[in-house]
Amino acid sequence: MRNQTWQWLSLTSLALLLFAAGCQSSSSDQNLPAATSSASPSTVPLATSTESASPAAPSPSASSDEALVTEGTVPSGAKWAIYREHAGKELTFHLEKGNGEQQETIIPVQQDWERNVQREGVFPSIGGSGAQTGDWLLLTSDPGLGQMSKSLYRLDGKKGAWAFVADLSTVLDGYPTGMAFRDSLHGWIAATYHGASSVPLFRTEDGGSHWALQEISIPEGFKYGNAFPPEFDSSDPRNGTLSIQFVSDDQRLTVVYTTSDGGDTWVANQ
Repeated sequence: MRNQTWQWLSLTSLALLLFAAGCQSSSSDQNLPAATSSASPSTVPLATSTESASPAAPSPSASSDEALVTEGTVPSGAKWAIYREHAGKELTFHLEKGNGEQQETIIPVQQDWERNVQREGVFPSIGGSGAQTGDWLLLTSDPGLGQMSKSLYRLDGKKGAWAFVADLSTVLDGYPTGMAFRDSLHGWIAATYHGASSVPLFRTEDGGSHWALQEISIPEGFKYGNAFPPEFDSSDPRNGTLSIQFVSDDQRLTVVYTTSDGGDTWVANQ
């Protein structure tokens, strides 16, 4: 009986010692850092970059000392962009054709305001390389005291260089909304001019050297009209459309005009 009691006490003591050792091991494990693995793809963070993501349709490339002014595309798929040197001395025109070929030409601006022109002051009519309409740029300054400077440039396809065409500051009244050329000689500049007695739609027939107001009647009951550049059918440029917004004290009415003679006459859609 005494031997059995002693065995029972020995087993109980052994169990208590094992239990205490287990608690100490568990407490030590809780102080250990969690194990990590660099092999599992699911636990590796994605790489990040401090650079801005590239746009879906990037501009034609420029050097590191140039800043983008404005950009666009033409129906042929060519992309164009205008850059300004950070030094502010010149503007450059970049054209990237559909085959990836790139061209860079200097726009020979002369005035300080031209060198500092902003995106909203550039009105292009870009046909792309080989287009019959040619490539044109109307640059405008910020309006000051109701005055706005306006300079017209054209890309000479044969020389591959931009050239100054005319100072239109005193020729075109109003604030331009856009420019469009039907061919290398015939072009239009549309504008807005609050309260003007005539619709500010100007036309050239000699490649931009001279411009004249093309008369569009203002409907009875309206005070003035805001013109927007016409659009011509590329397959038959004799056909085109022109939109004008007429304004009265309590109404704005947009009228679409059509032409079948290349813009010589415009007929309002009924």
